[in-house]
Amino acid sequence: MSTLRLVPATGTPMEAVGDSVLVGRDPASDIVLPDGSVSRRHARLERRGDDWAVIDQGSANGTFLDNQRTAEAILRHGQSLRLGSVVLRVEIEGAEDTDVGATVVSGMEPGATVVSTATVPPPQPSTPTPPPVPRPAPPLVPKKAAGSKRPVVWIGSGCCGCLVIIAMIVGAVMALPHVLARPAASAVEQEMLALRQGDFATAYSQLSEELRGRMDPVDFERFVNAVPVLRQNTEVRITRKIAAWNGGSASIEAEVTAVSGMQRSVEFRLVKEQGGWKISEINVVQPSDQP
Repeated sequence: MSTLRLVPATGTPMEAVGDSVLVGRDPASDIVLPDGSVSRRHARLERRGDDWAVIDQGSANGTFLDNQRTAEAILRHGQSLRLGSVVLRVEIEGAEDTDVGATVVSGMEPGATVVSTATVPPPQPSTPTPPPVPRPAPPLVPKKAAGSKRPVVWIGSGCCGCLVIIAMIVGAVMALPHVLARPAASAVEQEMLALRQGDFATAYSQLSEELRGRMDPVDFERFVNAVPVLRQNTEVRITRKIAAWNGGSASIEAEVTAVSGMQRSVEFRLVKEQGGWKISEINVVQPSDQP
């Protein structure tokens, strides 16, 4: 009977015990992942004969197998299983010893020798190479006159090429802060999804340590409930995203629409903590504050 182990990047491997194993942030889970991106009941592992399957339990941040989001899939040895932002390596006992594509020979006595019956074609006699045929010399072409514009054309082409390269470098430099800010924008969308679902525990876990030091879970829930556009958000449209050059902080602006139709601009400040983006400030811009 195959044994399933989940191996984190750091820490002790976790073995699935039983035929049905619940994985989540809830301490009552069979395998507990104490990470804010993991739902309380995130996914279930089920033994199916000699195979193991993973079934997502409607998690907020999804279940991914080899970076492909899945609702249900059969696990294979060596695959990468990601629950929220927690990455685990799949190890199935015995699977690592199987050579895919190996040939199995049955019905032979022990010690028998397998002899290949493939026929090797005899070497073909080499064909003598004919002597080279002399080619007529190319006609002499007179040199360009001193006033030829060919050098000018080459100089102009070189300048244009330099300008294109400079424009590409400038564009890449200007786009870099936006590229660095993409994971931060994703963290904002996950935060708003947790608030929309009323999952204050997950939303609170995605705050920075500094903000959690100033606001306990009760204060945070009171703050969110006092701003309908946060608690009752139905649409979040990112309008501006930028990250610092060192990648340690980011600023995200979004246009948020509530169930009632109310729209507000919300500014998020984020910092990089423990390899992920955490929200350090939420500022809802009131109509009188907008230009």
